[in-house]
Amino acid sequence: MKTWLLGLNESYLAAWANKGLVRRGLKCLGDQDPSRWQWQDHQISGDIDGHQLLLTGEDVTHLSCSCVAPGPCFHQVAFLLGLKTWLESQGEESTPEAQPEPWEIDQQTFESHFGLAVRRKAYEWQVDGLSCEIDKHRDGVDALLYEKELRRMVVPLGSIKASRCSCKVDLCSHLASLMVQLNPALQLPEPTLEEVQCQAIQQCEDWLDGLMISGVAGLAESQMQQGQALVNELKQADLPRLSSMLAGLQAWLQMERHPQRMRPQGDYVRRLQQLSLLMAGLRQEKPPVARLKLMGRHRRNYYVAPKMSLLCLGVALWRSPQGMEGYRSYFYHQQQRRLVTLAEGRNASDFWSAKQGLSEAKLAQHGLMSLAGQHITLTNALLSPDGQLRGAPTTLLESEGQWGWSQLAPLLQTVEYWQQQLGRLQGQWWSDQGVTLACIGVSQLTPWTADPLNQHYQAQCVDHQGGDFCSG
Repeated sequence: MKTWLLGLNESYLAAWANKGLVRRGLKCLGDQDPSRWQWQDHQISGDIDGHQLLLTGEDVTHLSCSCVAPGPCFHQVAFLLGLKTWLESQGEESTPEAQPEPWEIDQQTFESHFGLAVRRKAYEWQVDGLSCEIDKHRDGVDALLYEKELRRMVVPLGSIKASRCSCKVDLCSHLASLMVQLNPALQLPEPTLEEVQCQAIQQCEDWLDGLMISGVAGLAESQMQQGQALVNELKQADLPRLSSMLAGLQAWLQMERHPQRMRPQGDYVRRLQQLSLLMAGLRQEKPPVARLKLMGRHRRNYYVAPKMSLLCLGVALWRSPQGMEGYRSYFYHQQQRRLVTLAEGRNASDFWSAKQGLSEAKLAQHGLMSLAGQHITLTNALLSPDGQLRGAPTTLLESEGQWGWSQLAPLLQTVEYWQQQLGRLQGQWWSDQGVTLACIGVSQLTPWTADPLNQHYQAQCVDHQGGDFCSG
């Protein structure tokens, strides 16, 4: 128990109890004499203000107090701090180098401590790009994770079971996510296709085969009804992305049956191609992207982000072959070290255009265009796990001035990082074997020209020195 006690600090106790109890415990400790407490081989007992305390193992779950508090109390905090203080006064020192750190675990230990549901939630956060801010020190590890709200985690020296998170759940998904980040070799459970999902995909393929045979002109009403029922079956089989794409094709077919609202034939071919590619990706044993992204999610959950430090990188206008257009503003989230976007898109009409929407768009009562190049702090904004940003009536914005290139260093990463990414990309069936990676600052970008059939997109770019080059 000595190693664990010596590794205790106020951050750990605050995560287990709260900061108020830590303050009261420190005040109470001033009137105590830990040398009078009873030290035995496997347990330590003592008296504080007439209450009996007993510690029988390396974890706060093995600590008890005779007071009436339903949870952690300041007597327990004072008891733990007193034990650490007494050990230090006796010349005891923690020796982390004599044993592996508690967070250095293998796959079997990881799975024995964290349940399947916990690991699956950590996998979702990994796919969404959420990562922890980690601070290693001589007493253990402190970490922060921005998930719906700020989570604080502490992993002390000793047992991994003694780790604590501010969510107050033992060995939670936040801690599982931290363990994976501390041990890159650990594997999280990627979802696999269940039998009902494979059957739903096969039914979708059979329906598309029937559509190809009959053609749009020969499509029967019964086929349309079967396709509409299949949309619901795919959604119930937890394949919302495939369901949404099939629903889009269904809507196109409905419009096609009205001659006055004909759709271009290329749109039909593009939709069929996207459905075929998605189903082929889902069936692969190792898809080119995370399977969870291919399967999709039923809805986007926004949560209140208490405070975000954002760098506004720029704004892009876009237009799709189907007549949709909109804008997308890009921000670099400094705490989460990823890009987040604020976007809007609609059907093009005489009443709304992307340029008009962008000129009128506001974030916390500030014009969106005026934020370009600014370093801002947002309070109480709405953010989804996949990085979609929204303002709320209570959102506050404070400008910190223009941002500098040095602030983008974590986004640009290092040359070694990009070399690793290049090595990972090469050898994939969908990648160009001759690809090279470069980081170029772009001041102007023309609208994209798209060739969906060949999966090719190209735009003319101008760098900060005025040089022209193509991006594709």
